Amino acid sequence: MSTQNPFFTYCTTYPGGSPIPSGSSTPSTGIELGGSGPPGTPYEIIHNGEYPPAAAVGTYNPSGAFIQQQLKLTPGPHRFELRVNASSSVTDVWTLTVRQPNAIEEDWQYERDQIFSINSPVRFSSGLTVRLLSQGWAINPTRILSGYEVPGIYRTFLLGSGSDCEFSWGASGYSVEFLSHGVSVPGNRVVFYNSASQPIGSLTLPTSGGAVGPQMTTFTAPDIRSFRVDAFKEPGGADTGFVIDQIRIRLN
Repeated sequence: MSTQNPFFTYCTTYPGGSPIPSGSSTPSTGIELGGSGPPGTPYEIIHNGEYPPAAAVGTYNPSGAFIQQQLKLTPGPHRFELRVNASSSVTDVWTLTVRQPNAIEEDWQYERDQIFSINSPVRFSSGLTVRLLSQGWAINPTRILSGYEVPGIYRTFLLGSGSDCEFSWGASGYSVEFLSHGVSVPGNRVVFYNSASQPIGSLTLPTSGGAVGPQMTTFTAPDIRSFRVDAFKEPGGADTGFVIDQIRIRLN
């Protein structure tokens, strides 16, 4: 730890709170940095030399501390520099490497409620990217929502009926598992693709009512890079979308 003032006081995974010593590695794509400096004075954090803008700008609180979160870090080395402003020298440095995890897991619990727009990819802190390809029933759009009445599950991913959505990640996997529920009719299909964007298999999600589930669905293959989900729309306009509660991709 640096003895200079201002200086970084700690770095942990976010969420989670596991310590990340400077110079070490972590599978977490989110971190929390703490710092110390003169109360009421400004600071800024520069990430990997990219400026402007600064990764974070603020003022030390009355106790002479700050807390900042950095989310959606990509795999590879990261260098965080602390200074007062653009015309001042760097007073402390914290380095770390985000290593490729053995699995990507997403349960949406740390994501905000949101409605997806067509062809506007959203990358989550887990490393999973979601891209809505077509929107179905506008009254019940594809979105992340909280308060869905499933015991033990607070926030979920709702794929609206008639929608087509792509899930991708930046590494090759060999297994995709997800919990889903709320499927009211057969026909909700998942198609899996390899690193060459070629289809390598498909499955039909199990049929259940909203009160049944969630149910586990698993697909395995040597090289899985993405999958697409087509939510079946029943003739006559009934809402037959479904909910994905959790996704786990096991990486090669």
